[in-house]
Amino acid sequence: MTKTNTNTNSKATDATITLKEAVELSGLSSVYVRRAVLEGKLPSTKVPVGDTKVVRHEIKMSDFEAWRASTTHRGRRSDGRNRYLLYGTPEEIEALKKLLADSSIEVQITVPNSKRREAKTEVENA
Repeated sequence: MTKTNTNTNSKATDATITLKEAVELSGLSSVYVRRAVLEGKLPSTKVPVGDTKVVRHEIKMSDFEAWRASTTHRGRRSDGRNRYLLYGTPEEIEALKKLLADSSIEVQITVPNSKRREAKTEVENA
């Protein structure tokens, strides 16, 4: 339910949306969008509902689009919890890298503690 705000002080009219509509348009969770509003990252205006003390947030469409464009978070975690941890021999890891390269899947494969493992292998072979 998009509304047009007709404020006499404003030179141009700007469509406004509710929090629920912002959630639907962004595809993000309601908690994420509400937190952005409460933290001031997504500007909104509190509008009273009827004659009660209840207010709702109305967001200008231009503010919503600017916030969405500036949001780097696109539904993927950036803290590493969206990664998989696989164990394998060096030969298995190379086979997996080749398989992923052949299928055009872009992933980053890191081998943690690779220097420690090489040093341990050198000590065992010496």
